[in-house]
Amino acid sequence: LYYKRIDDILYRVLKAGAAQTLETLVSDHGFCPVSRELFLNNYLQQLGYLNFKENKIDVATSHAIAYGYGDIWLNVTGREPSGKVRQGTEYDHHRGRIIQFLEAVQIEDQKPIQKVVKREEIYWGPYVNEAADLIAIFQHQWQAARRPEIALNMAPGGYYNPNPLWSGGHDGTHMPKDVPGILGFLGPNLNTQQPFKQAYLRDLAPTILTLLGVPVPQDMDGIELPLLSS
Repeated sequence: LYYKRIDDILYRVLKAGAAQTLETLVSDHGFCPVSRELFLNNYLQQLGYLNFKENKIDVATSHAIAYGYGDIWLNVTGREPSGKVRQGTEYDHHRGRIIQFLEAVQIEDQKPIQKVVKREEIYWGPYVNEAADLIAIFQHQWQAARRPEIALNMAPGGYYNPNPLWSGGHDGTHMPKDVPGILGFLGPNLNTQQPFKQAYLRDLAPTILTLLGVPVPQDMDGIELPLLSS
């Protein structure tokens, strides 16, 4: 009933639009099936990076913590109030050790994590240092347990939840190809002969600005999508 109501609202909005109106349908993320959640913090504890206190994570004395979306933060000296990991060689050593350990985790002949990447490998720009130190990229059907949770008991073969609340999701994180989003355009003068095959969220702003006749700022990372026929 809810989705029928939404469809009805969208139909009336599109019908009310002028003939020359260009409508855009865009999702800010995609989805994939999820059947298991991995408790990253238990594995960080097993590796000696995370401490528990009264069955709760002791942030002050831990060297690394995962906050629930596959993001892993080191407790860096000079950055966190109770930093434990010195920047430089020590920081690089610990990141490498965590990557090697997590990528080798295996549960029932499955590797839940495709790979663990350093922030500078997937982000760029002046704010890279505000991103998580490491990001775990999960296999299809897997994702990180939400929030900085810990499992008090190990499931068969590892620290994971075999019955997550949701059967699908986009937390995790995952490779873009595993959680494809939706992008569609409806309107006049669209280039249907040579449609583009790939687009990113960052491409939408410069595309919309161009359609509105507004100059695209030079500090935007995206590109204009070839929407209109020449």
